[in-house]
Amino acid sequence: MSDKDVELSIGAEDTGLAAVLSESAKKVQESANLMKEAIEPVNAAFEKVQKVFMLFTAALAGGHAFKEAVQETVNWTKEANGLAKTLGITASEASVLNIALGDIYASSDQVKAATAKITKGLSENEESWVSRPASRMATTATALT
Repeated sequence: MSDKDVELSIGAEDTGLAAVLSESAKKVQESANLMKEAIEPVNAAFEKVQKVFMLFTAALAGGHAFKEAVQETVNWTKEANGLAKTLGITASEASVLNIALGDIYASSDQVKAATAKITKGLSENEESWVSRPASRMATTATALT
């Protein structure tokens, strides 16, 4: 070796480091498990609250649907009774008529209005209806449209 050559050697012993890292990994795993155990009851509580809210929401929706069904029944009955009164028929007959009106996209209000116009036309010109009913019907039908 010459006077100008330098030799440098660095060494390390990892036995202690491996033990410390292994111990650290165990501690991190233990801490994660403790956190998980601490959070699980909170998650369980949130799940129970969520289930209660879901049941409550379902009950409200069911109640709303029931209320709408009752309201539709009440409206149907009112329409049928109105037709029955206007046309002088039974409520059952008016209910059947109301179904038929729905099939042709007509309302009971339209039928009641048409009936009122026909009744008015008949009462204003009763004599001409009795003497010439066919010609008056055509004239009135044209006037109603």
